[in-house]
Amino acid sequence: MKIDVAGVERSTIASLVDLHGKSILEVGFGSARETSYLTWPDNFILAIDPDPARLKALPGKMPGVGFQCLDILATNWYQEFDLVVFSMALHHIRTREAKLEALAKARRARKPSGEILIIEPPLDGELTRLICEFDQDEIQGISEARDILDDLESGCVAAVKGVKALWEFDDEKELFGFFTTMMQRVRVGITEKEIESALSLLGLAGRAQLIDAIDFYVL
Repeated sequence: MKIDVAGVERSTIASLVDLHGKSILEVGFGSARETSYLTWPDNFILAIDPDPARLKALPGKMPGVGFQCLDILATNWYQEFDLVVFSMALHHIRTREAKLEALAKARRARKPSGEILIIEPPLDGELTRLICEFDQDEIQGISEARDILDDLESGCVAAVKGVKALWEFDDEKELFGFFTTMMQRVRVGITEKEIESALSLLGLAGRAQLIDAIDFYVL
């Protein structure tokens, strides 16, 4: 399996924010994919995630990165970071009010000249559409995050929407297996047959490639 074959997420991040020599707070490191895109020889990243399972599942240490199991809502940093990054994380914060509080925490944590980079999935990406077939909370979370970001967009330093990243699997079986494992976090017992049926329903059957759509906002 190859995630983001052409590296468009990494290159878009690099085009929007300066990573050189920066102190970076990453909110929601998840699988640490975006963490790897943020690393640079002369910067330091504090990567946090409230899910202890995410910390245990990390593939290994990354130079210049400190990982912690921590909720952004439980923090009180003040002007400590050059850059705060929400890595596909804002929509996972439970309520609209909590999302707004998390953004307020990020504003407080950044230095006066610092920036906030928010990376979010739109609802029309193929990967997101598949995930939403099994996770209704994902639909609500993405919709709430989008409403908030739409309100903020006029004040954004930059916004790039609808970036397409290609996920390539060796074959359909690998695709079924990957998403079956992923969706076990939503509902234990999901089968490959259910993944196959959902892909068919979405008009995505018979493919070993899916397109991930990504939106980027810089505040």
